[in-house]
Amino acid sequence: ANGIHIDQERREQKLRDLDAILEEHGRVLMAAGIPIAGGGSAKAIQRRLEKIAGENPHLELPLTPGGKFSTKAEDLAEAAGYDECGVLLKYVERKAAEKLRNTYIEKMGGRLHPRFGILMRTGRTNCTGDLALQTIPKELNATDATMTVRKCIVASPGHEFVMADFSQIELVVLAFAWKYQFGFGARLHDVI
Repeated sequence: ANGIHIDQERREQKLRDLDAILEEHGRVLMAAGIPIAGGGSAKAIQRRLEKIAGENPHLELPLTPGGKFSTKAEDLAEAAGYDECGVLLKYVERKAAEKLRNTYIEKMGGRLHPRFGILMRTGRTNCTGDLALQTIPKELNATDATMTVRKCIVASPGHEFVMADFSQIELVVLAFAWKYQFGFGARLHDVI
């Protein structure tokens, strides 16, 4: 009901960090002939991958079902090693920064008000609202000094977070529902 508090100073720092990446990497991409606004970047990346593949016939770059070179971050990793200017790596990092900025940081106002659905028809738990909290990335490659999206979510002044591991929540809810809602499955409930 009270929502989840966002530390605005941390949010602003993360926003500045992301904007710096977008600006710096944007300059590199534009200098390499890869447009960053208005479209055209996909075609330019395809041309760059065609050139890398042509110069390195032993290199097998992943393709999409449509026959184009895949531009997923993990698929560009190998090709990036053959890109002497480092443009592909800058492209991947810029796309990641854009996603963090637009999908998460932009949506973080003063408070988030998530709504959780438990034991959906799929058997899973979901989260909707301002921001689907379970989708916030861990940013595993971030150093301790780097402000992450998750570090922007803090307890309100005078409050504390209680941490819980919900990795098996669907199974726990199912066992509880079987015993108390449907009147069977007590053994499953007790074991879990």
